Amino acid sequence: MILLPIPDREVSWIFDPHGNVERLMKLVRRVSVGTSAAGVIIGNYGFGKTHIALYVSREVRWQYSRSVVVYVSTPGSSFMKVYRSFLDVVLSRGEIMEDLSNVLKEPLSTIFSEIARGGESAEYAKSWLYGEVVPQTFRTKLGLSRVNDEVALSLLLEMLRGLSRRGWGPFVFVLDELEDVALLGLVKKVLYLNLLRVFVDELPPTTLLLGLSTPCLLYTSDAA
Repeated sequence: MILLPIPDREVSWIFDPHGNVERLMKLVRRVSVGTSAAGVIIGNYGFGKTHIALYVSREVRWQYSRSVVVYVSTPGSSFMKVYRSFLDVVLSRGEIMEDLSNVLKEPLSTIFSEIARGGESAEYAKSWLYGEVVPQTFRTKLGLSRVNDEVALSLLLEMLRGLSRRGWGPFVFVLDELEDVALLGLVKKVLYLNLLRVFVDELPPTTLLLGLSTPCLLYTSDAA
């Protein structure tokens, strides 16, 4: 076995004698025409999982100009980590925010319009999206509830569906170190895994969810 170094976010080379990259790119091509898929790459530390996934992510961005690639370095303690990683990508691309403000229903349409305009309301809108505390008056004005894990999943699916209708895709989510979910406390773990199941079940067209894990996830009896 060849041990690969921990890669940077941008991987420009790959040693792939087993053709893993090509297999994953075939899956991306299949997803890009309208289906969805989810899977897990399992291997020991140093096996090259992250390197392969980041190289595929780079290829997706190069080959698909309207792709959205989300790399989640660790699962964190809740599904909010996946949701916020997606927001980080969305809010860094003005054309995506513009499309979301045009395609989403209220109040999300107004939220993205406010962020695009800037100013104090933009900061409140962004904070609310991220599940942070905002003034009650701001939430009341727009009829907003607090963003918890369940709401975050609903918002994520709504945004993905909206972007898909506007011709964006494929959407590729890479969830690294997935085995860490098994180390969470029971309540947090059950909630996280349940939300991941719902996400997989309701993946919009042109969406690929790719988890990376060590084999220990397979042997955690209550992680399934």
